Order: sequence, then C-alpha cells, then structure tokens
Amino acid sequence: MKTISLMVLMGLVAAGCGKDDTAETATPADTDTDTDTDTDTDTDTDTDTDTDADADADTDTDTDTDTDTDTDTDTDTDTDTDTDTDTDTDTEPAGLSYAADIEPVMVRVCAYSGCHGGGSANGGLALDMGVGYGELGEASSQAPALMRVEPGSPDDSYLWHKLNGTQASVGGSGSNMPKVGSLTADEKSWIEQWILDGALP
Repeated sequence: MKTISLMVLMGLVAAGCGKDDTAETATPADTDTDTDTDTDTDTDTDTDTDTDADADADTDTDTDTDTDTDTDTDTDTDTDTDTDTDTDTDTEPAGLSYAADIEPVMVRVCAYSGCHGGGSANGGLALDMGVGYGELGEASSQAPALMRVEPGSPDDSYLWHKLNGTQASVGGSGSNMPKVGSLTADEKSWIEQWILDGALP
C-alpha cells in the first residue's frame, strides 16, 4: 500500500514539473474578517458608611474650701519717758543806749557852735556831751504836739522827722538835721532802733 502511494505522489510531482510557468493564474483570495467585541462592564459600588459617635462627657467638680484663720495679737507697750530739762538763760543784750551808741553820733554831727553845741542851742536843744539825753525827753519847741523823742515810736518823735526831712508833715519847721554833713545809713538805723528799743539812756 505504501508503495502504490509513493508512486502516485511521484507521478503527480512529475506532472507538475511539466506545466508552463507562464500559464499560472494567481487568484488571491484574502478574506479578513475581524470581529472585535469588547464588552466592558464596570460596576463600582462604593458604600462608605462613617459612623462617628463622639460622646464627650466632662464632669468637673471643683470644691475649694479655704479656711483662713489669722489671729494676730500685737501687744506693744512703749514706755517712753523723756525728761528734757532745758534751762536756757538768754541774756539778751540790752537795747541800744544813748550814752554808748547814740550820743557819740549826735555830738559829731550836731554839737558844734551855731547848731546845737558850744553854747548855741538852736530850737532850745543842746546836744553837747552829757546834756543831750535830758533835753531829748522834752516836747519840741517847733512842733509842741510831739516829743523830741517818743520812746518806742519813731513816727511820733520829732527828732526822727528832722533827720528824715519830714518835719513839715507834722507841723514842724526849720532845716533838716544835721545842718552840715550827714549821717551814714548805719548811724541813722541805730537811732531808729534806739527809739524802738525804748530810747534807753
């Protein structure tokens, strides 16, 4: 059986080799059939279930009990015994005196001839050394309402007005004193203070 089949095959091959190559007719038959069937089925099922249960329960119980008991007992016993014995013996200097403080001034500026010294006593006032104080305690001859010196009050002393040139304001007259020369500010102040102190001798 195998021998017969081989012979037939060889015969066929030999027959094929004797054919004309030019008489070949090629009939291509291409049939492409593409069938694409895409079936996409997406089924997304998302189920989110959030259950938040927050339960905050704060219970604060503050109990403050402050009991402050302050007992302050201060007993201060101060016994101060101060015995101050001040024995001050102030010997105030006596006021200005006529003999020590004022007479030297009056003699220098007024007790000369033709004024109130050397036998001349203008206005009846002599101011020579040792005699002037007695006469100053008398009333003025130019302004009888005033004393020549009123102890304690320069404004009521005619001598003070004559030294300041205000004699006319109290009813007096004549020239100012001193007639010649002048008193220093200190000397004038001494006379005023002497009168205020009581015109001591």
